Amino acid sequence: MKTISLQESIQEMKQRMEAIPRRTKCRARAEAGYAVVRAISTWLEKNGLPQEISGT
Repeated sequence: MKTISLQESIQEMKQRMEAIPRRTKCRARAEAGYAVVRAISTWLEKNGLPQEISGT
């Protein structure tokens, strides 16, 4: 099983988002997704839940 770090995923997502040209529909969707993931991460941290996810 592979462990996925939420913070590493957020950084990678931010880098990919910044590579998309500004003022495009694709960039807007990427920014919205990034905001959702950051909100989830903040909620998990605030409630003392793990920041790593075990996957297959």
